Amino acid sequence: MLWLMVEDGNPVGFGVLQPMGDTLHIWAGWGKFLMEDGFRHAHEIALAGGVRKISFDSSRPGWAKIAGKYGFKPVKWIAEVKNGFQKQTGSNRNQD
Repeated sequence: MLWLMVEDGNPVGFGVLQPMGDTLHIWAGWGKFLMEDGFRHAHEIALAGGVRKISFDSSRPGWAKIAGKYGFKPVKWIAEVKNGFQKQTGSNRNQD
C-alpha cells in the first residue's frame, strides 16, 4: 500500500506499507511530518486492518534508540550466504 500524506493539496510525505499475516510491515517512509505522527498513523491503519503487530527493518544505528520509544523490539537475525554451510565457532556463538 502506498500511503500519501497531503497538506493543502500538496504531497508532503509517503509511507509504503505491506500487510504480512498478522503484521503490517513498513517498507519505507519519508516526509515533513514528525516521526511520532507517522507511527501514530501506521498504528491506526494496523488497527483498522485487524493486524496485531507493526514491523520495519533498518540497519541505521540510530533506530536502536528511537524504535524502543515506540514499543518496537528487535526480532530479526540475518546470516550471509556463503559457499558451503558452516556452523560458527568461537566465543560469541550460541550454545547448543
